[in-house]
Amino acid sequence: MPKAKLIIDGTEIPLEDGITTIGRAPDNKICLAEDSNVSRYHAEIECKDGRFWLTDVGSRNGTTINGISVKTTVELFDGDLIVLGGTSQIKFHIEKSEPETEKPQDTESNFASESSAIEAPKSEIVEQASVEVSKKSSFPLILMGFFVALMMIFVAVLAFFLYGSFAKPACEVKAKIVSPESGDLIDKETEINIEVQNGECLERLIVLLEDEPVAIIERQPFVATLNPADFPEFADGLEHSLKLVVEDSNGKRSSADAISIALETASIKKPEERDISQAGSEDGFSSENNLEGSSSSSNSKPKISLVETQQAIQQILKQFSGNFSYKFDEQFLREVQSKTGEYAEEGYFSKAETYRDLINIEFHKENGLDAPLGFLLAMSRSKFNPQKQGDKEGLWQLSDEFLTANGYKTLCPNESLSNKEQSCAAKTAAVYTKALFLKVFNGDLIYAIAAFGMNEQEAFSWASSLPASRMDFWKVVKKPQQRENLVRFFAAAIVAENPQKFNLKRDRPISELYRSLMINLPASNR
Repeated sequence: MPKAKLIIDGTEIPLEDGITTIGRAPDNKICLAEDSNVSRYHAEIECKDGRFWLTDVGSRNGTTINGISVKTTVELFDGDLIVLGGTSQIKFHIEKSEPETEKPQDTESNFASESSAIEAPKSEIVEQASVEVSKKSSFPLILMGFFVALMMIFVAVLAFFLYGSFAKPACEVKAKIVSPESGDLIDKETEINIEVQNGECLERLIVLLEDEPVAIIERQPFVATLNPADFPEFADGLEHSLKLVVEDSNGKRSSADAISIALETASIKKPEERDISQAGSEDGFSSENNLEGSSSSSNSKPKISLVETQQAIQQILKQFSGNFSYKFDEQFLREVQSKTGEYAEEGYFSKAETYRDLINIEFHKENGLDAPLGFLLAMSRSKFNPQKQGDKEGLWQLSDEFLTANGYKTLCPNESLSNKEQSCAAKTAAVYTKALFLKVFNGDLIYAIAAFGMNEQEAFSWASSLPASRMDFWKVVKKPQQRENLVRFFAAAIVAENPQKFNLKRDRPISELYRSLMINLPASNR
């Protein structure tokens, strides 16, 4: 039976017979406790009849093998790259068993037995030297014994040298994509640089975009060129898999590496669209500064591309501490992109600044919520206008009836939710948001925002019905109101963080009102 092992961060872990469990929980055979993207019980590897099979057991953030998502039980092959939750990488390796050869001692024992068989007749001849007939009959046997022994020694030596000359180690070419990096946006002709190790038996490298060939490389330098214009079907700003396949001198192909990239080509501008010509914000999200000749700043609402929409959302998510990974559906991005125009109105920053201390105290200091949450919720639900609209009122547009029925209004039973100070509105909204964000959804921003408006019991019921793997949230969140919550939250957040992009010259990024409270976030999340 072949022996197999997993290689995790350079550490080799032999696979035993039966089932090997992997996850964050300490009772797994392989425990990845440090990676929050890995589920408590994430995956299993089972050895059956000398073959190895991987099963995702309903993980939250999914499993891939060589960049391909695992939906069912999948057989593992030597060199496969397993990625759990999008972050933990595990290399699968099968140790090839070496053929057994005849041991030299077997020849020696045979030789000894032949010698002993020869010695007996020799002593008998000495003892019976007088018998000439016996002497003559034993001599041919002695010669034959020596001849057989010599032949066996010759064959053993010859086999040893032949095996040493022709036996070759298994071909284990290693290759990886050095640039571009995973997550890069490719909007022009770009070099793909590949690093190769143990390339003695390498025949060729094959570069694929999804399953479409990009280049075949047969000699050094290991460089290919990717032009988004050659792949218009993938130039949509969404993530696609760039794969690297190696083929050895025996014609065997195996997956070597895979990264996720986004492609975009310059779109044809409509006459009324303005040119986005310069980069603006410090986080790399492009802005429009070339607005000469525009009539009115409040009426000019430049559009953002789909790629810019995704980049902006990713920057917003970095302001939160949950460290969850999400996939962005094209329909979701287009709806957010379309909705940004509703929030591109001047004056939001000065309105928000009025409530700066109140929101920071109630949401962040009193209830431990991420600093941006209170501001972005208020922007998305009321644009910082506390006036009553229908039965909902206050900056967070919650009804007095809802808050009273669920016990939140006891914090300020005699205060109005729409008064100028907004003290009661902030207290009740912060405690309610904490219940959703921390208690029900364990810091998962996407699902807490989608559930805004549900009471705790309804939210718990919905949370318990969600699939274990819910990274692709747009396929999980189905109800129109839940989707509307998400679209409005991110559309409002994009405008509030990037006013220059929407020609809101009097406004500033809303994070200026809470940036000092984000010092405890990891550098990658600020």
